[in-house]
Amino acid sequence: MPYDIITQLISNLDIPFVFEIARIINNEIFFAAFLLLLIFIGEKDRRIKVLFGLLFVFLIGLTIKELTHIERPCVELNAKISCPDSLSFPSNHVILLSAVVYAFWNKRSRWLYAALLIFVAFTRLYLGVHTLLDVVGGFALGICGYALFEFISKQIFKKNETKI
Repeated sequence: MPYDIITQLISNLDIPFVFEIARIINNEIFFAAFLLLLIFIGEKDRRIKVLFGLLFVFLIGLTIKELTHIERPCVELNAKISCPDSLSFPSNHVILLSAVVYAFWNKRSRWLYAALLIFVAFTRLYLGVHTLLDVVGGFALGICGYALFEFISKQIFKKNETKI
């Protein structure tokens, strides 16, 4: 299957120091710890809410993966790492980090969060484990999923306030 030109161009790049960083980011345990660090340096009173929001968008991502059942590009592209066994669309890394960026967009450091998101999305393409569609879809689902989570949680808390 031919992939979009951006996916092909980025996955064909060879930048050794980017590879090392991308390989570290690819590690699920490191990435989970990184997300937790971003959450815990965020607003203290929102940490639990953001954690539940991440769980919500993660479940959305898993559901979409099962519904679309899109294979990873590394099955056909020359990936820089071994091809993960999981499905491709959407990128879990991007969907989760997008949700964190959205959750803390009111912070002064929002541009740093946004830059991290762009870099992580780039590394997914660079390693050859995702396509441009996977990362753009992950971005959209992360933002929309977290916005939906906030809407639902506000409705739940609004109902609870009227009962008191």
